[in-house]
Amino acid sequence: MSVGRGSRVDSRALRQYVVRVDDTTGRSRGTGFFVAPGRVLTCAHVVEGVERVVVVPAAGGEPVPGEVAARSADRVPGPSAFWPFPDLALISIGTTDHRCVLLDARDPLGDECQAWGYSQREDGVAPTGSPASFRSEGVEGDGYLKLMAGQAAPGLSGAPLLCPERRAVIGVMTMTRDKRNALGGWASPVSALLTGGPGVPDDLLALGAEIMRANRAAVLQDRAAWHRVLPVDGSDDALLQPWGTFRKTKRPDPADLLLPGYGVVPYLFRDADVSQAVEWCESEQTLAISVVPGRGGAGKTRFAVELCRHMAQQRGWITGMWNKRHGEVADVVSLPLPRLIVVDYTESEDLSWLRLMLDRLRRQATDIAPVRVLLLTRAGVTGARDPIRTLREEATLSVKQILDDSDVSAAASISLDVDEREFLYSHAVKAFAAAWEVSTPHAVPDLSAPGYSLPLEVLFEALDQTLDGGGSMAPISPSPGGPVAPLIRSPVDRVLAHEEKYWVGDCPIDDAELQRACVALATLAGATDDTEAEQLIELLLPLDGNNAPLRRKMITWLAGLYAGSGLLNPLRPDRLGEALIGNVLCATQRSVMLLSAVLSLESDDQVAQALEVLARLIVNDEPSADATAEAIARRHVSLVDRAQVQTRGRPDQPGQLRLVSVIIRIHAGQLRERIEAMVPTEEIRALGITYKTLASIAASVGQSAEAHVLYTQSLAIDRRLADAEPGNTVYQRDLSISYERLADLAVAAGQGDEARRLFTQALTIAQGLADAEPGNTVYQRDLSISYERLGALATETQEAVEWLTMAAARRHTLHEQETQRIDLAVELAYCLYLLANVDRGRLADIERQIIDLLHPFETVGTINARGVAILRWARE
Repeated sequence: MSVGRGSRVDSRALRQYVVRVDDTTGRSRGTGFFVAPGRVLTCAHVVEGVERVVVVPAAGGEPVPGEVAARSADRVPGPSAFWPFPDLALISIGTTDHRCVLLDARDPLGDECQAWGYSQREDGVAPTGSPASFRSEGVEGDGYLKLMAGQAAPGLSGAPLLCPERRAVIGVMTMTRDKRNALGGWASPVSALLTGGPGVPDDLLALGAEIMRANRAAVLQDRAAWHRVLPVDGSDDALLQPWGTFRKTKRPDPADLLLPGYGVVPYLFRDADVSQAVEWCESEQTLAISVVPGRGGAGKTRFAVELCRHMAQQRGWITGMWNKRHGEVADVVSLPLPRLIVVDYTESEDLSWLRLMLDRLRRQATDIAPVRVLLLTRAGVTGARDPIRTLREEATLSVKQILDDSDVSAAASISLDVDEREFLYSHAVKAFAAAWEVSTPHAVPDLSAPGYSLPLEVLFEALDQTLDGGGSMAPISPSPGGPVAPLIRSPVDRVLAHEEKYWVGDCPIDDAELQRACVALATLAGATDDTEAEQLIELLLPLDGNNAPLRRKMITWLAGLYAGSGLLNPLRPDRLGEALIGNVLCATQRSVMLLSAVLSLESDDQVAQALEVLARLIVNDEPSADATAEAIARRHVSLVDRAQVQTRGRPDQPGQLRLVSVIIRIHAGQLRERIEAMVPTEEIRALGITYKTLASIAASVGQSAEAHVLYTQSLAIDRRLADAEPGNTVYQRDLSISYERLADLAVAAGQGDEARRLFTQALTIAQGLADAEPGNTVYQRDLSISYERLGALATETQEAVEWLTMAAARRHTLHEQETQRIDLAVELAYCLYLLANVDRGRLADIERQIIDLLHPFETVGTINARGVAILRWARE
């Protein structure tokens, strides 16, 4: 995060830490600054010849008497104008009611430095205090810091020298090169309080060490004040801050009243949770993580917003929402300020990216600029993982320790009792009525039903009653002129009815069903540009000369409907948008076709967005779950193919995991059984291949639990097919591969016995296939893999040698048949490498074999990275 030159130090804020040092007669002697409770640092020559002084805070306030507690040696008569290094003194005062600068005992980083002190501005006029800027040239032989390009006028002695790059005071101004010109001067480094030098008194060193220990703790008492001295331009833009104040416009949107960022309704019942979270933020940890789980509508986002607002407004932190699509890691990682980072829908996030983020944040976080990461996760989402457990799998050891210390907040896990529901309702209708400028409804509905245990459901009810004047409790007819429905519509459906009135204003079509479908698609998949918007709306208004103008009008209408980062943005709150999607899918006979078409859109981001929304929607929506399962059953092969392409990336675009991550979650979650039931019998093997492919990717990105589920399901399919057709060698090989992949997972998890059991089952099948078709090189290679894996797992040397010898023999035969193939040569070399590590008597012979095997490929430049590593080992 770059900052503009000249704005790196706020001199008004810096002066809060500075004092004028007077003698007892009121004559100014120089400058000092607060470094620890009751302690002021200045120059020894400032307090020359006196033991008592008066300290006058630059920021105002009463003068305080002080006593010189320790100082370095006095000046020795002679030709030098310099005082003996380090020319420092410490003053004790009788009060601790002051802030302290942050000290840093390192040399300046960069060349810009700034001071603030009582330099003489006019002859005969008492100094009022002035800033001064310098450039550091380096450290001189006696330890002083040499400065240039700044005026060190008399009276500046004892002033703090602040290094913006260190964000701390690194020295004390001592001498000038020229009293009248900006030629620079010298400063004593803070490090002198610890290291001293020849002739430095022991009492100064002892007190200096004590002050250095107390200094950081003192600054931590009010980090925000110190960070105001060193503002960072653009820091407020580092994180998304989706909150503000609601204002009723000429065409107001009822759903805005529900957005947690506006906070129209007071935040109730969770003061203790917020206070606890504030304490967590202010704790001594440099980086800490907390998870906030909860059902949709339980208040996760509102809790995060309240905490962010408090930490920003009351504590001066940089706070906001963040995910991979919102910004580059470096923007937030390098920000030298306290940060509270909220990741919403963590279950949908690219956890490989999140691991990387946490590791980089760990390296940059300090106690002065700590980082807190709040992970919000929707409970019950299809395939949702415990984010901490999944993050831990592939994390560095340091990040694992931080994850192990993570907290789980109950702020969105506690259901409202009936009294709380009524209390929330009464406050909500008043707040909604005031914001919407209508009268408050008087009737209080029955809120005892279980659904009202969620705060958002109570708010739905309150908003409907407010907008409808308390008259929405009557039954609703399902269609004009139809019979009266026996059940009252749910609160969310009634709020959607109000939202539809907002749509009608300038919609280019009168077809309410088509309106709903268009808004639902925009909520489901969104669109970042015109191309994506056109392809999305074409699903409802197919390519046709008569439809083209209408499509453009609909896109323009939708683009102006809801704000967001894209061209077409979703209806929010998310539970409201999900309800709309569910209603549209339930109302159409073409729901499966519509979802299949959405999953066939050209944009990977639109498909991923749709799947993420559906994963949340289908938890409590059976019709949507069935339609989604059938659509995925029709498209699973193409979905996995495009996910693999996105994962690999292109030369101009790095690989991404967003699409494959959500596909993995859905296939590994509770929707798996529905999908499998809807796949035609003749295509069930293709589903098994899909499971294997997804499991392989999941294992490679640290999602071992999901990989295990998918491989297990693939095994079940392979076993069923193999049992039905025992003579089908394709099915038998599929089954062998599933055993082998599960065994690899067991190895990675340290489950040796389970791995051996599974490899043995794979071996039995591979042996049968290889014996039946000795000339089939694929089967021979499979068999060699089983031998090698069992050899690597063997606990006794002789057993390992036997397995690996058989593996090497098979691979040698395969290599002789196709000597030009580098992959076969490297596989043989790797098997020999394993054999050498258990059969040490043959080490030299095996090393020669490996060199003879791989050197020809090295000569022509076709050797791969694994081959290079094995060849280097053999030579060394």
